[in-house]
Amino acid sequence: TGGFFGENVPEEPMCASSEVFRVVQQPLNRSVLVYAPAGGGDSPALSDVIIPLTPDILAVNNSHHVTIENLSLAHTTWILPKQKPGEVYPGSWRHEYNKTSGINSRQLKGSGPLPVPTAAIDIRNATFIRLCNISVEHVGTVSVQLLDVSGMNVSQCRFNDMGASGIDASGLVNFTVTDSVFTAAGMTWRQGVGIKAGRGESISVLHCLFANCTSDAIILTTATYCSVAYNLFESLGNTRDNMSTAISDWGGLHTAIPNSTLPTVHVYHNVLRGFRSYSMGGNGLYFDYGTSGIHAHNNLIYNIGSAPLFLNSNGDIVEPNTTQSNHIHDNVFVHRNIRREDYNRVLIVRSLVAANFSGNIIYADCPVNDTAVRLVQDNSDVGNQFHNQLWDNNVYYNTARHGDNARFNHTFPKFLTFEQWQATGHDQHSLLTDPLFVDPDKDHFQLQESSPAWALGFTEFNHTDVGPRR
Repeated sequence: TGGFFGENVPEEPMCASSEVFRVVQQPLNRSVLVYAPAGGGDSPALSDVIIPLTPDILAVNNSHHVTIENLSLAHTTWILPKQKPGEVYPGSWRHEYNKTSGINSRQLKGSGPLPVPTAAIDIRNATFIRLCNISVEHVGTVSVQLLDVSGMNVSQCRFNDMGASGIDASGLVNFTVTDSVFTAAGMTWRQGVGIKAGRGESISVLHCLFANCTSDAIILTTATYCSVAYNLFESLGNTRDNMSTAISDWGGLHTAIPNSTLPTVHVYHNVLRGFRSYSMGGNGLYFDYGTSGIHAHNNLIYNIGSAPLFLNSNGDIVEPNTTQSNHIHDNVFVHRNIRREDYNRVLIVRSLVAANFSGNIIYADCPVNDTAVRLVQDNSDVGNQFHNQLWDNNVYYNTARHGDNARFNHTFPKFLTFEQWQATGHDQHSLLTDPLFVDPDKDHFQLQESSPAWALGFTEFNHTDVGPRR
């Protein structure tokens, strides 16, 4: 008589594949495991149902010179937050039933802190650790957790279907991830990411694939001398549910490294594409919290839900006169996905950190006369941040397919026209013209031989030489 609700039930209860889910009868609060077979003769007798109990599989503590290779690890228990009566964990479908309206389905958005860390592989206080050809799948929280580890290499590994994150690390020195795949992170905890590393030095992520994760692919905080290169980021953002349940305010590469007096992250030869966003979510390169010491060049970013590039800081965080400057050059930023509920700027710049923005191509297909779409956002809360930035030798172009002027008029800081913006001293040699891509309609963003960008000194890279090499 009290109805019921189900957890992990698909949006449509009658689905094409078999499903196992938990139903709680109310008000008895009694759990029943329900098997919903698909058509075609499927039955429990012919199916494997796995209900994992262990929170971790492999632990390495206070060890040195350890190699772990050629293993396949799967299934750890799904850690859920403490629930109030009648609540279900973030991200799960809730099916409610009453006699009048029948079944009413809705999904709850992931929120709140991640669970107390558990991981399939837990490594602490260790040196010279090597993971090679390891597969970790179907884990409740994190695939690999690292604490105070130095001299570690992760290569040719696959991390898939994670309740939270692929690698969650703190206190890393000389840590490298190469030729590995991170897919379907954040399946329970929407804040889960591909790789999260904080308090580290010499962290490198090279030739990896990040796909079908619900938010950030890589988060770096309080780190120096890092490299992120030759990676493919695609199909990030909300991938399973309707957009109203997606996480907001994230990026393919998301950094929070303010006031650094040392170089922080070298970002080059990456391709970021096909993000799905909600509100502020879906940024490409997201240098947040006054991140400084960035060197980002030769990256291709297109079909991003929000901003291909987001430089963000708050005035009370940044010490602009003492930090390393940011250098951003020879990148291609393409903005074509217009969702009025998003932050649909081609570039967003609201940072006090000194920066050199030169030799980039900014290509848009959007109605620039609409004030919801701007090239640059100049927020009053951080003041006039452009006095310590240099912008020059860039190519700006709007296809004007929506009947607008092909120029970025009134989209520069303070709604200036390009000529007014040049009068402030910026972009003295930059051009408002078609960069002449090979075939932008088919996402071929190599330049033709006649491109005007060559005369400005633009250099490009092989867009196909990204992701795992084997």
